[in-house]
This record gives sequence, C-alpha cells and structure tokens, in this order.
Amino acid sequence: MEFNQEEVLKFYEELPNETTSKFSEKITNYVVENINKFYNEEFIKFLEEQLDKSIKVNKGFPYFYTLVVFYRRMRSNTELNKLIENYREFFEGKPLFLFTESSYELNKNTKQSYMLSLNKAERCIEIITKENNNYDPEYPGFYNHYASIIASFLEQNYTVSEYKKELAYQYIGKCIKKNSNHATYYITLARLELNDKNFYDAREHILYAIDIENDRGRISEYNDLLLKVEYKQTINELVKKSDEISMLVNESKTNILEYLAFFSGIIAFLISSGNIAVNNPNIAIKLILVMLGALLIGFSSFTILIQKDNKKIMSKIFVILIGIVLIAFSNFWV
Repeated sequence: MEFNQEEVLKFYEELPNETTSKFSEKITNYVVENINKFYNEEFIKFLEEQLDKSIKVNKGFPYFYTLVVFYRRMRSNTELNKLIENYREFFEGKPLFLFTESSYELNKNTKQSYMLSLNKAERCIEIITKENNNYDPEYPGFYNHYASIIASFLEQNYTVSEYKKELAYQYIGKCIKKNSNHATYYITLARLELNDKNFYDAREHILYAIDIENDRGRISEYNDLLLKVEYKQTINELVKKSDEISMLVNESKTNILEYLAFFSGIIAFLISSGNIAVNNPNIAIKLILVMLGALLIGFSSFTILIQKDNKKIMSKIFVILIGIVLIAFSNFWV
C-alpha cells in the first residue's frame, strides 16, 4: 500500500507533547487506523529513517514509539527487543521507554521477568508523580499497566502482597474515572475481579468493554477472557457442590454411629434388665430407670461430641435432662 510522506510527517508535527496521555493515544490510534500501511516494508523503512534522522535533533521518540506500538500489536518480541536495545541510550530516562521495557519483560512469562516488569512500571509512576516535571501525574496508561501486571502475577499464582493488589484496584479505578470509555481499563479490572472470584462483575465489565471497543481486533481476546470467566465460575460451582456432598456423606456417617451406639445400648439394657427382673422385680424396675437414664445421658453426650450441627444440641440437652430425671426418680422407687 502506497503512502504519502508529507501526510505522515504532518501527523508527527501535530502530535502533542509526550508528557500527556494524548501523545500515546494518538499514536496508538494512528497505528490501528493505518495498520495496512505498516505491512509495507517501505513504510517501516521510512519511519526508521525518520527516527535516526530526528535523534540528532532530539525529536526521534514519536517515531520510536510508533514502531513500539506496531511491534507490540503484532506480538513481535524479537523486533521489539531489537528496537529497545538499539535506542536505549537515547530514550532510557523516558517513562514510555520504561513502559516499553516493562511490556517486553512481561511477555517473557517468567517469574523473574514479571518482577522486572513490575519494577519498571513502578519507576514510571515515580517519574510522572515527581514534583517539578512536565508529566501529567494522572497519566492513565501507566496506572493501567501497573494494574495489568498485578493481574498477570495473580493469573500465574505468583505471590503478590495485599497492598499491591489493593493498589492495583485503586489505580484502575483512577483510570476509569479519568476515561470511562477506554475498553482496556475494564478488561484489566475484570482480570482482577476474576482472580477474586467476583464472576458477575468480571463478566459485566468484559461485556461493556466489548461494546465500547473501537479496535475490533481485540474483541477475540475479550471473548477468550469471557470464556475463561464462565469456565472458572463453573469449576467453582462444581467444587462447592462437591463440598456439600462431602458434608452430607460425613453427616450420614455420624448418624450411622449414633444409631449403632443407641441400639447397642438398648440390647445391653434389655439383657441386663431381663436377668435382674427374674430375681427381684422391685430392684429390676429401679435399675431399669437408672440404666435408661444413663443410656439417654450417654447417648446424647456422645452425639453432641461427634455432631457438628449446633442446631440439634438443644434437643440433645433436653434428652440429657430427661435421663437425669429418670435417675432421680429411681431413688424414690420403693
């Protein structure tokens, strides 16, 4: 696809200063809207030439960041790494360069690279919030990036402090407050919510992101995340059902033990009382009352010890009281 060099140069002349979020937004939109031009090797070569030429007058960063956005979109980590290494000496102090390095490290998917990524993201925020500089301290892209890294930590089950996790929620809330129509902010929030098993809110935020996303190329990623939410919610519900079944099985085991203990006591009671009744009926009745009371007390006490249902404890205590009354009544039997 052919391109007009004058139009390209005019775009860069009209770019806002890199200290504002409008700078990165305009470049990102430019790449998305003109993506077919970037498939033209001549166009990439032209940008590289302008980059090298502009570095001499300290104006090359917009061309550098344009190539960064394109390579990130294409997931071309090899080209992105070359770009970083070739121009580090010129741009290493800039927050967006640190952001680029952080994104590259995050894509390596190792624990060490995640730590490096988070460290560089923190440095970005330190720079833009430092007094006496020209950067917008509310630059949302840097805060979203930090929250996105924390979400990646959690997705990989890497340890992250509650403070940093809470900070991630605060940062993404700050981003949404500043620009409520930016789809990727809601995706970052949904990823954090998914980790906290807040499935309903995660689903709603993903659906909203799909509705407002202008870059239709990202919709498939959002749909993949939506499927992940549905899958994890299903697994979570199955685990809950499994736990409920386990509880029912344990309760059934407890009831079986109760019945065995009760009927064993009754059998022993009948045998003993029958033997005594043959020799002395009065003593037999008195012992029957004592043994019956003791059986009720012992059975109920045993049930309280092995049963976890607190709702049934009062009924067992009532049975114990009946047993005590029977034993006391036996003392008055002549």
